[in-house]
Amino acid sequence: MSQVIKTSLTAIAGAANVLDDEETLEAYSRDQSFARPCRPSFVVRVDTADKVQSVVRLANEVGMPVVPYSSGTDFHGGAVPSLGGSLILDMSLMKQVTELDVHHWTVTVNPGVTFRELNDRLAAVNLRVQVPLMAPPNASVLATYLDREAVPGAGDFIYGNELLQTFRVILPTGEPFTIGNPAMPGAPHAGPMGPAVNWYRLFMCGQGTMGIVHDMNIRLIPLPRAQKVLFAAFDNLPDAVKAVKEVQRQELGHECFLLNNFDLGVLVLKEDADLTGKLRQGGYIGKTGAPLWSHDMRHAFDALRYALPPWTLVVSLVGWARQPEAKVAYQEKDLRALAAGLGFEVKGTIAGIAGLDRLVAEELVMPWRMQKKFGARGSCHELKFYATGDNLPKVQAALETVCVRHNYSPADIGAYVQPVERARSFSCCYDLHSFPGRPDDWENVRTIFVEASEAMIEAGAFFDRPYGVWADMMYRRNAAYTEYLKKIKKELDPNGIMNPGKLCF
Repeated sequence: MSQVIKTSLTAIAGAANVLDDEETLEAYSRDQSFARPCRPSFVVRVDTADKVQSVVRLANEVGMPVVPYSSGTDFHGGAVPSLGGSLILDMSLMKQVTELDVHHWTVTVNPGVTFRELNDRLAAVNLRVQVPLMAPPNASVLATYLDREAVPGAGDFIYGNELLQTFRVILPTGEPFTIGNPAMPGAPHAGPMGPAVNWYRLFMCGQGTMGIVHDMNIRLIPLPRAQKVLFAAFDNLPDAVKAVKEVQRQELGHECFLLNNFDLGVLVLKEDADLTGKLRQGGYIGKTGAPLWSHDMRHAFDALRYALPPWTLVVSLVGWARQPEAKVAYQEKDLRALAAGLGFEVKGTIAGIAGLDRLVAEELVMPWRMQKKFGARGSCHELKFYATGDNLPKVQAALETVCVRHNYSPADIGAYVQPVERARSFSCCYDLHSFPGRPDDWENVRTIFVEASEAMIEAGAFFDRPYGVWADMMYRRNAAYTEYLKKIKKELDPNGIMNPGKLCF
């Protein structure tokens, strides 16, 4: 039967794109998460929507599970098969960029288009795609947006939320389904009146369980004509959160976020030329770990992070087409007045770091320096969640309590906090680091990860992407909702072939 399936897959994708050798199957069986490794039976690389559709239809005929795969930069087990005998549908060859609209600031992309590739192309027309600060440059734009990763401009209602607009899907039965304007014959993906009736939320954070999105229209923003990046230091998280709330209520700046001293240290840490090249291209991170920092980098990092304040607020003031310099000037004046009223100081840098404003401005267009964090111990395990400003200090305290219990220093936790919708809530990424080659350390951090996730949920964290160990934690707290989702999946996926063992949320 396996040979019959391989023959059919070869007829669809070509012999060179149907892989079942030991090395390839092992590579696709895992990522850097704590998800249980599981080898697929085949990896199939496709470059068109028609081939996606043909593979899904074949999978229905033979009862083979299908796991969608885009760029290989997932760190939470979403593209690791839950069942043996699966087929990995690798769409990294799907590289089309179409319908670039420089007037309405939109473009349409395939799953294989990366942030690096798209922003390199958009620079020629003075536009950019917004990139989450922690995303690798070679991450899929489509998959990242589908996963609701918050961008540094997420505080803004218009330019930071729901950056995807409309898309095309292959449903689990193999039928095409189009969402929004493109469903109307001859209509573009986006238009001045906005999208038509839209079902897109059904497929967000879905891990490919409800269908495979192969074509997405997204919002863009212009490159700034004027920009000034400012900073403020805080000794504790509650004071930093209070400041962010006030900055957001006055709608000051476009990008706004917090970094603790570990993550800010990672951002500004200097690396050698070879590592810089790898980081820029996003090729530094491997499925089984990243190269460790050199002794000199480790020494420099330790000296640097302890010279930094516990928390740093970053606010980027930008001006676009209309009087950009004037806008930046009056926002800076208002920001400094707000800071004086709250008792903190706005500065052009932190800890005397030369060129920090320029470095951050570059990172906001194409972040890559944060990927150095994977070299601290070789692997990084991201606790990504939402919390209200009031609950966030409690959530952090819950994490630190678990870490101390298992002899993991809270000082070694990286933290990035991003306001969403004018600080109505916060999108957070807290990092635990481990040595993949040391079983005792790996197991200890895995235990912390599981215990801390439970404790953080009890303290008010909401994991809206229930991958891996988070799935059961969130599903059992939302039993009625989960059962409803299962019923919808059964209707859409009657043969249960789409990434079984997982569910959207």
